Amino acid sequence: MGSEARVLGEVALVVDGAPVAVGGPAPRAVFAMLALEAGAVVSRDRLVDGLWGDRLPPNPDGNLQTHVSRLRRALAAAGAGQVVVTRPSGYCLDLAGRVDLHRFDAAARSGRAALAGGQPVEAVTRLRAALACWTGPPLGGVDEFPFAAPAIARLAEARLGVIEDLHDALLATGEGPALVAELRQVVDEHPLRERLRGQLVRALYHGGRQADALEELRRFAAHLDDELGLEPSPALRDLERAILTHEVPEPTHPGRSPDPGPPSHPGPPSDPGPVPPRGLPAALDSFVGRRSEIELIEARLADPTARLISLTGPGGSGKTRLAEEVARRWASTAGGRAIVVRLDPITDLAQIVTAIAGTLGLNASSTTDAIAHVLSDGRSLLVLDNCEHLLDGVDVIGDLLSAASQTTVLATSRVTLHLPGEHEITVPPLRLPPAEATGARAVSDATELFVDRARARTAEFDPEAADRTAIARLVRLLDGLPLAIELAAARTKVLSPAEMLERMRGPLDLVSDPGRRRVDRQQTLRATVRWSVDLLGDDLRHAFARLSTFAGRFDLDDAAAVIGDDLGVDPLDGRWADVEAHAESARVASEVDPDADLPAVARMNYRTDALMTSGDWEGAADTARAVLDLLGERISDLA
Repeated sequence: MGSEARVLGEVALVVDGAPVAVGGPAPRAVFAMLALEAGAVVSRDRLVDGLWGDRLPPNPDGNLQTHVSRLRRALAAAGAGQVVVTRPSGYCLDLAGRVDLHRFDAAARSGRAALAGGQPVEAVTRLRAALACWTGPPLGGVDEFPFAAPAIARLAEARLGVIEDLHDALLATGEGPALVAELRQVVDEHPLRERLRGQLVRALYHGGRQADALEELRRFAAHLDDELGLEPSPALRDLERAILTHEVPEPTHPGRSPDPGPPSHPGPPSDPGPVPPRGLPAALDSFVGRRSEIELIEARLADPTARLISLTGPGGSGKTRLAEEVARRWASTAGGRAIVVRLDPITDLAQIVTAIAGTLGLNASSTTDAIAHVLSDGRSLLVLDNCEHLLDGVDVIGDLLSAASQTTVLATSRVTLHLPGEHEITVPPLRLPPAEATGARAVSDATELFVDRARARTAEFDPEAADRTAIARLVRLLDGLPLAIELAAARTKVLSPAEMLERMRGPLDLVSDPGRRRVDRQQTLRATVRWSVDLLGDDLRHAFARLSTFAGRFDLDDAAAVIGDDLGVDPLDGRWADVEAHAESARVASEVDPDADLPAVARMNYRTDALMTSGDWEGAADTARAVLDLLGERISDLA
């Protein structure tokens, strides 16, 4: 029984010419990742990242093993045998040479060799055989998984290169005039591809259409200048001169046409077309609460003048998850496409454009104008996640919005972006139960998130047996911060909510993720706070350290007293917003907000660390004296 793995179309195992299912979406995705590198070992970490990205389920290694087991059972049932082999560092698909991608690569190399060796007729046969390996858009059925987008981009680029090679081979056989319609189609789909444009121009010229060939070159030059501010390559300029002087080389093998074959660029449904943008990440858990916030954001999205909306709030407040949920709802109702770009790994401002281009399926060297050109093709919602450490480079957002009139940007950041036209929406903590509520009445968005995530860790979790009153006290102590609640819920396998309360004297250390794949800044609440504080300049970090002596509310006069004049930080200047936002909602009281407070999780034991690790010992002494003076004034006021 002959079998082959298929990835150049709907992912499947083909047995005796018939495709066989290999399990559900996740096992198929594992099969596809192994097939793309059949014969080589794919590490467990790469498989986990490819399945879930940064949206990991509880116990990702166990989940991966479950999906591999299901895949093995499906393959065995199909008669393929034990082709998924376990290795010390991962898994290997023992189907080397029996993957449609391998047939495609081999035929493409053979065709290129024939073309380079002056055998265009043979090259046409071999290159057409390579394209015949494709049965549809690549990685069909698993294209929403995180691993798929870059793989699809590579495969689509490889296929387009073979199409270009085939056109060169056909032009060499004298088939140029018959290729005009086909080349026009592929050029329209890839308008910036100069090699394809040159092939269309040559086909027009060899068909006796010199004027049309020159007009095509002029239109392309104008398009490049208007869209990207570029000029045609030297090769196209040389081709234009050759057409003007009738010096275009004639076909090398005229009259030796190959046997008619299928179009080199077949249309839908088998044509994968342009590289698709990376879509929304799949939701790996349920979305809890936030009804009023969603309604507010959707109202802004419906306003044509609100084209830049920023979701701001402290680390762990759920900005990313909220933005993804809004984008998912928008894409299903607005008839547009929503794209999420992760900016947290970016450290160089120049990489912002690169990250956006890569998510859209463009080359890393693409310009802002090229990105805007892609975004202009219909309505788009561009989600830029985690912008707070790239504020000096966010002007690119304004450039994109100016050039792409149908695009709206939804950004998440711990601080406002300070861009023209920005509509800021502060993401508050989850709704808490009333302070006096107990038992079954102690229910809110915050408690329901805890229960949902606890049940994800252990299906036997019973909120009634665990004591809803204890859960309510716990989420109130965690200030309703979704990250804090999820980290706490992850510990329900070993601690009950009541036991967690007994250990909450140091919540920033207790609330940590036992899983090893959560990004570093979300492993603990301490790390989340540290990420924010590290984004401040030295003087503002010292200001935060001195303000951390307050256990509760403070007003502008209090802040000025403990900050002092030596730091050069005026609570009324623009930079104060950085301290306000980065210090986890440590909002200074004002006439507008006289009851502002520092969240409990940010003030309990982090405030001591901030002051003691700042190195500002003289400032610490001054702060202590200032606080004592303030206390004296308060006592005098009460006397």
